Amino acid sequence: MAASLKQLSELKQICTEQKKKAQSIQTEIGFSLLSQGDCGISENDLNKYNESLEKSKQNDLLAEEVKSKSLEIENIQEELLAIKKQLEESQAKQNQEFIELAEVLYANYRDSYAEFFKTFHDEISELNNKLQGLESQSEVLKSQIETQGFFGKLVNQVKLTSSASSVNSAKKKKESVLQKAGSLVVSQGKIDFIRSQENLEYSILTVLDKVQNSQFVVDEILQKQKNLISTEKYLKDEFAKIAEGANLKAKLSNLEKNNELQQQTRSKIALSVGEEFSKKYISDKGEKFDGYDSVVQNFPAFVDLAESFDAISKAEIQLEIYQTESDIESCVSRIYNMQQTIISNEKKIETLKSNNTQLAEKITSEGDLKDSLLRKKSELEQKLQ
Repeated sequence: MAASLKQLSELKQICTEQKKKAQSIQTEIGFSLLSQGDCGISENDLNKYNESLEKSKQNDLLAEEVKSKSLEIENIQEELLAIKKQLEESQAKQNQEFIELAEVLYANYRDSYAEFFKTFHDEISELNNKLQGLESQSEVLKSQIETQGFFGKLVNQVKLTSSASSVNSAKKKKESVLQKAGSLVVSQGKIDFIRSQENLEYSILTVLDKVQNSQFVVDEILQKQKNLISTEKYLKDEFAKIAEGANLKAKLSNLEKNNELQQQTRSKIALSVGEEFSKKYISDKGEKFDGYDSVVQNFPAFVDLAESFDAISKAEIQLEIYQTESDIESCVSRIYNMQQTIISNEKKIETLKSNNTQLAEKITSEGDLKDSLLRKKSELEQKLQ
């Protein structure tokens, strides 16, 4: 009786699993031999193995370098973000001090400041007058609202809102002019000139000290920012070289794939070496040759390898037995079918013989009829004469 599909599947699974196990053992043996530089290994295999190891080592070193450079860049970028925030805070403080500087220079204006401050002085005066007028207008509207009726209040409330908006715009404009004026005094290097003035007001000296200190801080931050940007560019250029234009994730992925390929190459070499070595001491049927007992002392895995080969051999023989049984059953089935065909053919032959006998009788009968008809025809023809 032929094997069931389950039996065949189980035997095939045994073969597959034991072959994988045997290959794994042979690969381990091969790696062990390669790491020892065993003299029995071909020079070609040993060279290929060592070349693959070196490539993996270089890939690992490159991966570490790529990670290191990327981390350095990230750290620099974090520092730049912190510097940017620090710079924004320092410049915001400095802008307020520019406003203070312009205010004290305006309040204590001298003709000697005309060269660099006269235009701003006039513009600030004009804005002050405008602000004074707008604020007076707002006060008038507020007074009117207190005494007016509903509709009058409603109209003046709209005017007051518009006036308040104009006041705010004028204040912002004045603040902008003051900031610009103070900034230009510093950027044009006029601080020393102002300090050189006789009987300089204490309020100006105080603000000048604050402005100079802030400028020193800002300059220091800007220099640090410049240095960091330069370092970042250098690191990015270096990263681009070693990463060959790829980003961190892509480069590391490529290196990982290369290492996987190298590992596959070494595994193939190790398997080949292990197979050649194991053939000297054990057959693929699990039969043990001379030297087996001594080699087991160095490679205990040979015991498992022999068991795997034996299991594979037995499973393959059993599969062949099942296949032979299946072939026998197929032969029996074909023989039976052919015998049935013969029986069928013999029945057909008997039927045909019977048909032939009947046909022969019909032929005789038809012949007699034909002779009778010929005689009748002859008789009829004689009557016509």
